[in-house]
Amino acid sequence: MRDLRLGGSGTERALLFHLLVNWLLTQHATRQEKQLYIEVGELDSVAPEGLDEQEGPTVIEIKYGGDFRMWRTGADFLRHAVVDYNARSSMLILSVNPTKSDIARIERVYGNTKIPIRVVGLEYMQKLYRQYKKRLEPFISVAPPDVLQLLEDPAAIGWLNERSYESITSQDKSDDAKRWTDYRKKYVASLRQDYQNGMMVLFLGAGISNDSGVPDLDELLRRLKKEVAAEWLSKEKLENNEENTTQALEVLDSVLDQDFQLASLFYEQELSASFIDILGRVLYRGATGPAPNIQDIAQLCQNTGAGLAGVKAVITYNYDNLLEQALDALTIAYESISKKEERPGPNRMPVYHVHGYLPRADTGAIGAPEGDLVLSERGYFIFARDPFHWANTTQLHYLRENTCLMVGFSMTDPDLRRLLRIAQENQGEPRHYAIIKKQVGRDNPIHNRLLNTYQRGLERSLKDLGIRIIWISGFKEISGIIADMLS
Repeated sequence: MRDLRLGGSGTERALLFHLLVNWLLTQHATRQEKQLYIEVGELDSVAPEGLDEQEGPTVIEIKYGGDFRMWRTGADFLRHAVVDYNARSSMLILSVNPTKSDIARIERVYGNTKIPIRVVGLEYMQKLYRQYKKRLEPFISVAPPDVLQLLEDPAAIGWLNERSYESITSQDKSDDAKRWTDYRKKYVASLRQDYQNGMMVLFLGAGISNDSGVPDLDELLRRLKKEVAAEWLSKEKLENNEENTTQALEVLDSVLDQDFQLASLFYEQELSASFIDILGRVLYRGATGPAPNIQDIAQLCQNTGAGLAGVKAVITYNYDNLLEQALDALTIAYESISKKEERPGPNRMPVYHVHGYLPRADTGAIGAPEGDLVLSERGYFIFARDPFHWANTTQLHYLRENTCLMVGFSMTDPDLRRLLRIAQENQGEPRHYAIIKKQVGRDNPIHNRLLNTYQRGLERSLKDLGIRIIWISGFKEISGIIADMLS
């Protein structure tokens, strides 16, 4: 069997294959005195007057791989696209290697419609290639050899029966997945050593509380915005109905324009004395007890104390006390700290709430805020203007002296990035880690390639800040990582 990976990445080959086949179809349509439009919205191409024996508008989908479960547009989208384009539309699917299961899937998806479907394989594309090869010089000079082999050599059909082309087109993703998986094993092994030496410090961001029903910053601000709209309508003695509320929210959206610091400052001023009460209410609205991911993190904190393996301290950017509830359930000795004058007791693990603390009692009652609640521009200014603020010095101490694992962060928080940059000065190789969910692209060569480029860029950016990324595909994988560290 020949090697079909003779140059160019899988995504490059798939993209060039699409371009080449679309060009062949354009020549074919021109020969029939018909038009063909390429890349119409989400569609590969559209022949308004049909093509070959297909009459009327024809939607065309080109597949480099043969797995119809991975259509980049999705079967449902294609079905609606055909119907919306014209009631008399038909569909032409060009697939490198359509299998019996693919045909059966097409029949299941479209069996209850009246859309005429025509599926053609590599033989059809090779026929077009032979007809219009002389006009292909611009593509031949740049196309990878294996793409041209597909269209030139009849034996290619036999090769495809031996090897799935989906595995070839996804090779880039497989290579990246293997690279990230290998690094993850290496990084977790290093974390395990630091954990066993009692040198690990946890940094927790808002993402860690989402599964427990506690909102992230965006959702928290959306909830506060509704409260502000209701409060303003009441002050102005206007009826609090759906129409008035909608208009008030539209105004707030337009003037605040997603500036969360300005928005939170405005909400704080507008709600005035009731701000803290409302903040606590919207923070815990819909919140349950600690979700499994928080319980897993609490498990990491069990073996704490002088000379023992475990977590040395926790630094959380969250207002809630979900972690404390999980620690209580495991009877772990800890001390919640949110003010300069507070200190942990002997053999008690400190849990630093560096952005303030708004605990909820078991009864559901919201306690008084503790420390400075950092939500608005004013709160961030306190940190920026005072390098010796207790929250700054505490974080810098642990960042410089320990190995820190960050969970639940997008790593865009300006306060955290500023401290990371300061801590990394003259430190050499990165010593900290961040668990980040890897975005998964659609079955689209440009989309996946650009995502991989972005994620590699994020790796380089965070490496400059002393952070190595542990990629995960879903937050449930955090449990496995914790289990590895505990083993």
